[in-house]
Amino acid sequence: MFQGVECQVAHLTIAAWERDMASVLVEFNPGTHVEKALAGLLDGVGLHGRDLIKQWQARAADYPEGLARATVEHHLRFFPLWLVAELWRA
Repeated sequence: MFQGVECQVAHLTIAAWERDMASVLVEFNPGTHVEKALAGLLDGVGLHGRDLIKQWQARAADYPEGLARATVEHHLRFFPLWLVAELWRA
């Protein structure tokens, strides 16, 4: 927190960040910390390298259909607690 403003900072090389972005936006790997970082990229304000950050924001804003499908499939895998309740009742 700086003067009442939340500040989050990460340090990566451009090549590493672009690989991370591709792991989600091209390879459709959901459920990683990179998705949270992409959300921060979309909501954040670049303080340096704004032209490059705007390019990344445009890429991240174009949510691919393959990623949407992979994300839904990833989050549909959950443990149904109601089955445990039924077993306990039995």
